[in-house]
Amino acid sequence: MSAASSREDRLLSELKLLEQLRDSSSIFNFAGTGTPPDRFTLTFSGKGIARDISARADVEMVDLHRVELRLPYAYPKVPPDVRWVTPIFHPNVSFSGFIHLADVGLPWETHVTLDVVCERLWDVARLAYINLDKATNYSAKNWF
Repeated sequence: MSAASSREDRLLSELKLLEQLRDSSSIFNFAGTGTPPDRFTLTFSGKGIARDISARADVEMVDLHRVELRLPYAYPKVPPDVRWVTPIFHPNVSFSGFIHLADVGLPWETHVTLDVVCERLWDVARLAYINLDKATNYSAKNWF
């Protein structure tokens, strides 16, 4: 089996897992790009907090979280690139929206699947997972 067909098989498997997660969830949706998809826009509907770019801005409740997830060519040997698109105020999400999975308690292994990544991202969005020791947003760390 070639590396390309192995990657394609993994991408198709991931797509099925995301479809199953979407179909069983009331808060999760996604759109994929590519054939098979290797770029996703994930949407979570539920309470979280955000703050405008100004350090003096108030922290406010938000109901929608949008995340871009890109699978590099070396995926699954390397983790997906994850970036929050909508505003979020969380110690483990950088000011520019980037997140390292290891910083949110999900060290990358090739057997980790995208549905598991999505579940952890939802934990981040709803503040069920915070790791102040791995903070990349120090303003949020200090607030918490």
